Amino acid sequence: MKKLLLIITCILLVYSFSGCVDKKKDNTPARMENAERTKLSLLFYYEGQERFSLVNNLCNAFNNQQKESEAIPEFVPFEELKKKLLTGMAQGDPPDLVIYDVPDYAYLAERGVLEDITDNIKSWQDFTQFYENSIEACTYKGRIYGMPIGQNCLALFYNKKMLEDKKLSPPRTWSELKTTALKLSNGNVHGMGICAQNSEQGMFQFLPWLYSAGADTSDLQSAGAVKAFTFLAELVDQGAMSKEIINWSQADVMKQFADGKIAMMLNGPWQLSELRIKAPELEYGIVRIPMDKKSVTILGGENISVVKGQNKDKAFEFLKFFCSAENVRTFTKSMAYFPSRKDVPVDEELNRPGVSLFGEEVHKAIPRGPDPNWPEISKIVTGELHEVLTQKKSPEAAAKAAQADMENLVK
Repeated sequence: MKKLLLIITCILLVYSFSGCVDKKKDNTPARMENAERTKLSLLFYYEGQERFSLVNNLCNAFNNQQKESEAIPEFVPFEELKKKLLTGMAQGDPPDLVIYDVPDYAYLAERGVLEDITDNIKSWQDFTQFYENSIEACTYKGRIYGMPIGQNCLALFYNKKMLEDKKLSPPRTWSELKTTALKLSNGNVHGMGICAQNSEQGMFQFLPWLYSAGADTSDLQSAGAVKAFTFLAELVDQGAMSKEIINWSQADVMKQFADGKIAMMLNGPWQLSELRIKAPELEYGIVRIPMDKKSVTILGGENISVVKGQNKDKAFEFLKFFCSAENVRTFTKSMAYFPSRKDVPVDEELNRPGVSLFGEEVHKAIPRGPDPNWPEISKIVTGELHEVLTQKKSPEAAAKAAQADMENLVK
């Protein structure tokens, strides 16, 4: 009996030892493979599940085609992106790549955040396929600090049924916009909606009004600037726009429009896919932004850049992958952007009736900057806009304060 127990014990020990060896043999290569891969963090600010999936899928495609690097996407809210970049640089733990708003490239390059990729990118055979004006939006002091992904602009969306029920036509002027928006406002529904955050999104949506009135950021206490502040304040004061616009992002404005809580909105083509998902039955039209002295829209879009750090060479490989013709086409199709490459056609979605207006507008859209102080300029302007919209200052006082702050910034 003792002999039998001894034999069984020996068998169990051998089996247990063999199992441990096999388990270690199975797991070790996987751990080694993961350890060998360089982690590449990619910051971006696109809101919505569809857009996160788009960036995530492109990262996965890159990860699956090679074994040296692993791109890891990280969402950061729009208004926190620059702060996270600068904090990461200061703490010695920056991300490896970043997708950011076009007007910020001069600001980030001036502060040493972005890697100078001039020599690398000009030797890339695909470089000549990019539009010259798109490359200019990545160039600071003659050096290239990123690559353009796509472009867009703003226009006025309107709910067809709401306007038809009131026998109204889409507005073409500021006067028509105010009249139409007031007639469409009732209870919880407001006639018009914009993003008026104290952020670059808010600046992006304020500039059409500023420029249309004949003003610009160089003279903020001009009659045109006062008129722009006054016009938007009157829309809020008279109930044509919600007081909450100071808190709404552009995505929030789209959600309000999709839910039927606003009849018209200022927004861009990147909202088309999300709008289709959230309100598939909604019938809407798109027209030029109503004008004062002239019709104006603003150029939008993003660049992708390598952040200064130890992984710059591998990060540059991801940048080239992301900016390939195939991936630019995938990206711009999903985002409803206009491609930055000559060999990528405009997606059919942007050529269909009612939407093709964006294609006409994007080529004459006014760019923001370049100015290494652009984020501060945005804060000054949108900060004073908040003061006006919350009735803390008159349009004249806000314009005067904005001009004084701008002059101090220049000094």
